[in-house]
Amino acid sequence: MPSRGQVDGGWWPRSADLAKQLPAVAAALREAVEPLSRVAYHLDTWGPTARIARAETRTVRLEGVRSTDPNTITALGPDSRRVSMLVVPTETPGGMARAVLRSAADRGFHRHGLGKPGRQRPPRATDGLPDA
Repeated sequence: MPSRGQVDGGWWPRSADLAKQLPAVAAALREAVEPLSRVAYHLDTWGPTARIARAETRTVRLEGVRSTDPNTITALGPDSRRVSMLVVPTETPGGMARAVLRSAADRGFHRHGLGKPGRQRPPRATDGLPDA
């Protein structure tokens, strides 16, 4: 799990149903953690959820833990590649949520080399959402 304060990007889910939101996360992280095999989340942050879910054509294991920051999820691939995402609560107003996501992405993607010139940045969870 990431050290406190270190994230690779941000995610603003549309609902508190982690299993339902999983396909969007898998698609956004396709280049960084392909194929997605597990997602670790804080048990007290998310409501009851299935232990496995479908994302694209894969089955993904959802692992609820209490040893991680409650404001993050960690996506893992089968080769132990991992991406830590800051989770912006669903009820956060649009402008504030987008500012938090931009800040998380700018710091995290550069830290891992994903934002260097000549490399395509992974899509943000807000791509395609209307500005508020």
